[in-house]
Amino acid sequence: MKKSTAIILITAGVLVVLGFAMCFVAFIKAGRNWNVFNAGMVNPQDLERKSMDIDEEVTSLELDIVCEDVIFKRSADDSFRVEYSDCEELEHTIKVDNGVLKIKQDGEEDRLDITFGINITNEHALKIYVPEGTVFDSVTAHIVTGDLMSDADFDADRSELDLVTGDITFEGSTFTESKINIVTGDVDLTGYKDCESLEIAIVTGDVKIDSYTGKDVDLDIGTGDVSLSSFDAEDLKSVCVTGDFEADLVSEDEYSFELDAATGDISYPENADNASRSIEVSTVTGDIEIS
Repeated sequence: MKKSTAIILITAGVLVVLGFAMCFVAFIKAGRNWNVFNAGMVNPQDLERKSMDIDEEVTSLELDIVCEDVIFKRSADDSFRVEYSDCEELEHTIKVDNGVLKIKQDGEEDRLDITFGINITNEHALKIYVPEGTVFDSVTAHIVTGDLMSDADFDADRSELDLVTGDITFEGSTFTESKINIVTGDVDLTGYKDCESLEIAIVTGDVKIDSYTGKDVDLDIGTGDVSLSSFDAEDLKSVCVTGDFEADLVSEDEYSFELDAATGDISYPENADNASRSIEVSTVTGDIEIS
């Protein structure tokens, strides 16, 4: 067995374990209710829209969400504000603890089985308004079901974003060190600048990164395509079981390439003499195209 194929198979196994582990953690965070995926509906008319102004200093952010979309928005008045929807089955606890803004969505243990039928739209999404230019020490998000989106102008030294089911879309923010884990969902990042490291692991989903600059990027994908544009990382490692890989490099003449596709076509520039950067890409089924 070729070394690259063995690596891919190991990666596939790791991603499957990741998926089961994240689902298990989701159950635990949802109140240890093993009927959490039962059918049911929460009537949107039962949701009460609320708002809270955050007057204390905020240096970090922690999100623990069962079922709703989360949207970061740019604050119009340089203050933090949280908008959310509560009902009898799902309520939010919001507080600042030693500079950490903690937002948790709680469900009644004996009634949480109906929350996954809720029809959460942007009207009822959790919206976090962040002052322009904010730099968090860390941003942590654990979401069972829901998308994580941002068009706000803020950065963070560290981030860890874990989703069981949902997409991540960030534009204009930079996390110096970032880890993203998703069981099922896509990642779309635009404008990550001067990053030290970016790690993305997805069981099923696509990755799209535009205008990235920084050092190490590590992508582990079970099933999904990877598309990188205006990409300017020092080193990239990408392993995919099933999916295409496409990259448009800012400086293609600075890289060395180690590419392997068990089933698929490979197209890439010549290895640079005395290359200072490296790209390693492996896939079982899919094409690799680098320009």
